[in-house]
Amino acid sequence: EAGMEKYENRFYLWHVYFANPYEWWDNRKNKLYPGAPDFKHKSTGEALWLDPKDPPWVKKQLQRIDSMMEERGSRDLGSLSRVSTWVYDE
Repeated sequence: EAGMEKYENRFYLWHVYFANPYEWWDNRKNKLYPGAPDFKHKSTGEALWLDPKDPPWVKKQLQRIDSMMEERGSRDLGSLSRVSTWVYDE
């Protein structure tokens, strides 16, 4: 049962990622160490790793997002954030 919960949670997180990819750090190209997560949520810290056993829809969605980023000239999904940068008055 614990294995199934982990499996379901993983796919839930993929849905969360694809719904709002700008809320996640994409670490695929700049991992600090090989076991580091491929994606990490900017505020909750939840992590996702790519796995060869992922269903085909995960890879297809990632390709779609990657090509969208290439068209915009950036691989940094953070630049798409709808959250504005705070400016502090001193």
